[in-house]
Amino acid sequence: ARHPVPHVGARSRARACGPRRALAGMAPASGSRAAPAAKAALLLQLAATGSGAGAQERSPIEVHFFRAMRGAEVGSHTIENDNLASLVGNLKYIHTEVIPESIVSEPVRSTRKYGIDTVARWPFLVRNPMAVLAQPNSIATQVDFGPYTTFDHGVATNLVQQDDIAAHGSYVGVQEQGGDSRFAFDEPYYWFSVTGFCPNLPWGEKGTPESPSSACMKYDDGEVVRGGLCGGDSGGLLGPTGARGCTYAYGSPVKVLLDDLVGITAEDCGGGRKCVDFADFRRNCANPAYKRKFDKSSGSTTSFSYCIEYDIHPACQSSCEAAECLALPEEQRELGLPFWRGRCDVRQNRKRAVLLAAAFDALPGHSARDLAMRWPEEPCAYPSGMCVPDGRIGGMYCSRQWSGVCQPCWIPGTVRPYPERADQPVCPYNVLSREDYRFDPRSMPRCNSSRARDLCCLYQSPWTCSISPTDVLPLDDDGFAAARALQSVSAMTDFLWRVAEQNLHSAVVDVDGLKELAASECGIAPKEGTSLQDIEVVMMPYLRRAPTETTTTATTATTTISARAPPRSSLLLRTWSASAAFVALAASAAMPSQR
Repeated sequence: ARHPVPHVGARSRARACGPRRALAGMAPASGSRAAPAAKAALLLQLAATGSGAGAQERSPIEVHFFRAMRGAEVGSHTIENDNLASLVGNLKYIHTEVIPESIVSEPVRSTRKYGIDTVARWPFLVRNPMAVLAQPNSIATQVDFGPYTTFDHGVATNLVQQDDIAAHGSYVGVQEQGGDSRFAFDEPYYWFSVTGFCPNLPWGEKGTPESPSSACMKYDDGEVVRGGLCGGDSGGLLGPTGARGCTYAYGSPVKVLLDDLVGITAEDCGGGRKCVDFADFRRNCANPAYKRKFDKSSGSTTSFSYCIEYDIHPACQSSCEAAECLALPEEQRELGLPFWRGRCDVRQNRKRAVLLAAAFDALPGHSARDLAMRWPEEPCAYPSGMCVPDGRIGGMYCSRQWSGVCQPCWIPGTVRPYPERADQPVCPYNVLSREDYRFDPRSMPRCNSSRARDLCCLYQSPWTCSISPTDVLPLDDDGFAAARALQSVSAMTDFLWRVAEQNLHSAVVDVDGLKELAASECGIAPKEGTSLQDIEVVMMPYLRRAPTETTTTATTATTTISARAPPRSSLLLRTWSASAAFVALAASAAMPSQR
């Protein structure tokens, strides 16, 4: 039986599909199931039919699902009766459940927990039954999905979800994650579930679709539950139709090796030889700093016979917000590879997510904007649905910017406060450019002010703020909010450099550090509650107080600040047009985690 290990789903795009057709070049599935080799070749030109939901009929949405697992097993199993996650969720699972040395009971080992050495990504097409999605009285979650179902060893462990499957079909589920105090992150990420054949029995006891166990659960009409993975016909595999037995299909996996991602293969394993893999690093790493771990009882650092990938102080293991954890200096909270340091730091976790996304997508750079993806116009707002905003309170809008899932969100700074602000993220800057809202005047937010620091005016295109993106931005909270909204690492670096010189009277001595800080401030959505003064404090390690030269005469005294000029073409932001803020906006590397 397979040990269930978490997956992660990242960004997704929706694509309208034409008439039902087989995929060219695909081998037929054997029986009613899709053969693994055929599924591995599945392309994302899948087709689907529409059936009987009138104006609410849905097209398939495209989602990337991720899983942390043994690389040798990628592609060897049909993905059904399983849980997956978005990219960030996958990282969170590895960071909190897999690699901390203090939670692994076997010091003499040559693999990570569960043998995990790979993160795999699959493209999925999802189209759930209208019985799940249609209003009223639907069980729809995040518009396109059903409720999340936990699977252990192939069994849907929640009996309520088993009843839902029997009544509505083999749907794909989702659950928004967040609020895990062990892992600092400020954007949504998700867990996903895919229902397969005979979901009430464990692997090895189900029988086969052709000869199922008599104990296999049945739909309400008495037919055995055969799962949502679409089969094929003489022409090959087919895309999801939304029928109860054809709700998802998936394509070829892409793999990232953890040893390469986290830097193990760049470490010295003696005599200048680079480590080959985790086992080699574990036994032979040459850096004595890695041969230390935390004592689970006392929290003291103790020597260790093996090299560790990562460990975290017991005061921080259960919560980054614990008073005992916060009392520790940051450099005393963690041990191990630099890649994993900063589990309690939102910026460091976002940086890791971007690096993982870049490893998959082979894109240059380390910013969310470099990882930008054109999101399609697949709607979130349907009649009687949840994504119909009231402009006076700034919500509820929905956006697919996080993992392709319709995520409820809100716009700050409206004339009345949004009541769900504590439970939902601030909307991405481009939410009003979605087809759902851009042609509907009723969806426009009613802003309480034209100040950029209040954020609301930054959502309009062009801005309705008192400053323009073509201005030289003032070095205050309004300018800082506007610089963020440009979503450009270069523009933010220029702005922070001017802050260093003119506000802090300092010279930049760590250019890369400042650029990294600038990248962390260029997300797809505003950050409410962070002021320029807060960022000035964070900037200080990258600066040096500029020397001054004072010349005194009988009548005047003049002070000159010497600061090295930044290596940039211009300090001005005039070259950033309004369109740059609203066209090809960046999509963050949001990623869900598995159990």
